[in-house]
Amino acid sequence: MDSRIERAGVLVQLGRSEAARELLAEVLAGEPENLPALALMADIEYRLGDYQRSLRYSGDALRSVPENASLWRSRAAAFWMLGRRAAAEPETARRYYADALANASRAVQIDAEDVASLRILAVTQAQADPDTALVTVGRALEIDAEDAALHSLHAAVLYSLKSRGAEFIERARAAYHESLRLEPNSAEALYHLGVIDFEHGNRRQAAERLHKAARIDPYYADSARHYIYRIRHEYRAAGVTLVYSDTGADSGHEPEPEPESEPVPESEPVPAPTPSGPTGEWNAEVLAELRRFDPERWRETTPEGFDAGVAVLRDLLAIDPRNAAAAHELALTDWLCGRRRAAIIRLRKVARWDPARADEVARHIALIESEAGRAEADRAEADRVERGIESEAARVRAQERARLRRTRSTGVSTRDLAAATRLHRPRRSRAGWLALLPVLLILRLMLSSGSEDSSGHQPSTVTPTRQVPPYNPATDPAFVSLLKSPPPAVPHG
Repeated sequence: MDSRIERAGVLVQLGRSEAARELLAEVLAGEPENLPALALMADIEYRLGDYQRSLRYSGDALRSVPENASLWRSRAAAFWMLGRRAAAEPETARRYYADALANASRAVQIDAEDVASLRILAVTQAQADPDTALVTVGRALEIDAEDAALHSLHAAVLYSLKSRGAEFIERARAAYHESLRLEPNSAEALYHLGVIDFEHGNRRQAAERLHKAARIDPYYADSARHYIYRIRHEYRAAGVTLVYSDTGADSGHEPEPEPESEPVPESEPVPAPTPSGPTGEWNAEVLAELRRFDPERWRETTPEGFDAGVAVLRDLLAIDPRNAAAAHELALTDWLCGRRRAAIIRLRKVARWDPARADEVARHIALIESEAGRAEADRAEADRVERGIESEAARVRAQERARLRRTRSTGVSTRDLAAATRLHRPRRSRAGWLALLPVLLILRLMLSSGSEDSSGHQPSTVTPTRQVPPYNPATDPAFVSLLKSPPPAVPHG
């Protein structure tokens, strides 16, 4: 597998989906049918909220592996989210939900024992046929009864049938408790149990659970804060201070109101939220547009003040979901936070709800789109520059490799190397050798003369191999016989 795909997977795990997308785009530019890259790109686009692009990549991957249940699940989830996004257009939303159901059913056909496929199928069925969704969840729980998320889904489907009687509410409550038993810090289960408690009058226990859910997962913070503020207002209207523990314990009953004469210090219902507002410089033009709606609400340019203003707007929309003024103002907060797509979607709803705002909404949408276009152009330019730098670096590396290959392929003989060495060796003077030549000749003559005997013959060289006693003429028979022999006759002249 291409190492860039592995790095992209690590970046996704680190929450850097944008960087992972850029890395995979390089892979797909060279290999448009790279299956791992297509599958991972579909997941990344889903995470980034571009569900249409996610569908395109998963569709390209399915052409190579049509029996991949994971890709069918990915498409089902993307269609489902498109349906939720198109909630204001019922016919469009219905088509998306039908596509989600078809893709989820295909995933289950491929692998009927896959819990993930059964889960997404139940989600898509719950919209139109909750009874069938209950059967699907039951099948999944038979396979894996220890899955906390499955119990939460089971509870959600049961609670959607609450109009049939209190039995379904109690079954939903029991399913959420089972999810909490398996995962004590399940923010989803805590939040929905808090909502059930709120709707059935157990305000204090609802506040405890919602408080804990908001601390565990900021995703639930805004909605939990909405319910907690309502609970606080109800207690204050009754002259009672809301006090609750931070344990989220199930007391099962509503405590008696504390008397006003003995006030108890009030604890904050939710901790200081993680600022969801802009983390960089505030866009002065958008901030001016917000202040035009309500100068006091946007007086403080701090993340905490921003969150407080957003919470007020969400409260207004909770009371009146078609409040065009609050929706328009909330769209500008999305714009200020960089959520341009969400801002445009909300502004289009505002134009439908209040035609008198159509011109102003059109102006805001044009500004957001031009800003998005500039951002896209800047990103494209940065990509172009980065690609140019990488191309230049690749060219330099190629030249270096070619030079090394030429160096290796050029054969240099030993004779050539010696000649080159001699060429670079410094010359030495020969006068010293000429002066030594006579001396060497004399020594040679002396050695040769000393080694010769009187007759001029070289003595034989005997290598002794044992100890030889010294020579004694008296013991030599040849010498004794020579002495006894008569002397030779000497002729007289």
